[in-house]
Amino acid sequence: DGPRLGNVSWASTVNGRVIGQPAVDSDGNILMATASGWLHVLGPSGNTLHTIRLGAPSSSTPAITQAGVVIVCTRNGKVTAYDRAFHVVWTENLGGEILSNPVLDDENHLVAISSRDNTIALDARTGALRYRWSAGNKKNNSSPTLGADGNIRITNWGGIAVAISPLGS
Repeated sequence: DGPRLGNVSWASTVNGRVIGQPAVDSDGNILMATASGWLHVLGPSGNTLHTIRLGAPSSSTPAITQAGVVIVCTRNGKVTAYDRAFHVVWTENLGGEILSNPVLDDENHLVAISSRDNTIALDARTGALRYRWSAGNKKNNSSPTLGADGNIRITNWGGIAVAISPLGS
């Protein structure tokens, strides 16, 4: 017996290229941000539930908090949080292009995003700035990751690797 072909359960078309990965919420809905500036929300069977104009292209994967808040980054430096009904909860402009995926620390209510050579942590509930760390070398920081110890880890195109505590120190 050789490899078998997978059966496609459904297929759907969205506006624009999807550069980041899709995110899946607790209800099985699929969320995708596109390079043409749309957030698409598809139901578990592929039907369109919401199509939201982001105002700028996105290269990032949406992040979903344990409370169901969806956080989307766009390449014009904006981070926007949407509630379960996809109403805007908060928007913050980080002032620089965002190419990274956001990472969530639900325990500390943080969302960390890299924008150019800065890694910024926002309060995931309000969008308030919690801390900003800069590599200071004008080279892009990677998408942040969350370690088991609660530290946010990033690397930088300049060869730097850093762990930042949830308090920013």
